[in-house]
Amino acid sequence: MGSDNRCIRCALPFSFPTMTFTKDGLCEVCARFEQKWKPWLESKELQAESERKLIRILDRAKAKGKLYDCVIGISGGKDSLYTLYLAVKRYGMNPLAVSIDNGFLTDEAKQVIDKACKKLRVDYIIYRLDMIYELYRHVLLKTGSFCSVCFIMIIQGLRKFTKSFDIPIALIGKSSRLDCVSPRGGNPFFFSKVCEGSKNGIKRPYMFGRGGYFGLMPFFLFNKMVKIPDYVMWDYNEIRRVLKEEMDIDMFTEHDDCWAFPIKQHLMVRRYGFGQKFLKAGVLCRNNMLSREDAIKLNEKELAHKEQLPPVAERFISTLNITMEDFERLPEISSDKYYSGFGNWLLLQRHKLLRGRA
Repeated sequence: MGSDNRCIRCALPFSFPTMTFTKDGLCEVCARFEQKWKPWLESKELQAESERKLIRILDRAKAKGKLYDCVIGISGGKDSLYTLYLAVKRYGMNPLAVSIDNGFLTDEAKQVIDKACKKLRVDYIIYRLDMIYELYRHVLLKTGSFCSVCFIMIIQGLRKFTKSFDIPIALIGKSSRLDCVSPRGGNPFFFSKVCEGSKNGIKRPYMFGRGGYFGLMPFFLFNKMVKIPDYVMWDYNEIRRVLKEEMDIDMFTEHDDCWAFPIKQHLMVRRYGFGQKFLKAGVLCRNNMLSREDAIKLNEKELAHKEQLPPVAERFISTLNITMEDFERLPEISSDKYYSGFGNWLLLQRHKLLRGRA
């Protein structure tokens, strides 16, 4: 095993919940990444073949002759903006851009989305759920974190918009190759258990996010949600150039689109000893975009500021109507009991199985 108690490739600590490591000190994510993505990253032929497959999928959607060829979830972050750009400029799609406004979208993100949609001449809907903060508050105080709400709302939102507007597919800028690994991941069974029997007026946003795993299965099984980075190279330097030169957008810092992200970062460091920024550094290590040493330095910097409250803490506490005492207790709250039951167990096994591959 690695002498510094970290993965020898991406520097994930051996203490990472639910993670296994080889006897040589390689985490399971990096081990599967080597099998799935390393040959692809090193082969122009495989990359060209995968893009041809993507084009066939998109052409089938266009051939249906609907008002919109696809729906694209857009947050104002670099991945969703670049997905929108590729869909229109490279693949000739006619998308409907949709934002599920979770109440944490920054003003800058909203301006960037508006600019991108105008430049690309794309129809755009921003969907705001009433009482969304009540739902975040409920989940936060039950589990000590709040991002599972975003995950559920985005996926369910895309599914609902494809059905409501009769749109063949949804496109997203996410991929197991580039997304951060999480200890367990959110899922509808977990979400339902957290919200079960709630009497605090969160019914409307909860029912929007509710749909059950089996309601989502056709969305995944029949390739109705297409992860664009699974099929094409995702070069962040190139993405930054394209957004700046062709769309006059210079928004590149991780999670610029969410003003509550520093809270997630802070709570993760206090709970696990590492934050989302370090997990993203691990992704960059696997993709040969960052050195392991630099990832460790970033983690050390996170730990050095572990007790420092983010500047947005007061705003977050006020927005969700919690107390400072509530906030300080959050890293100690366990969500284990909400992962009980066969459905949760089955999806946890799937989550572990799919780590590091599409």
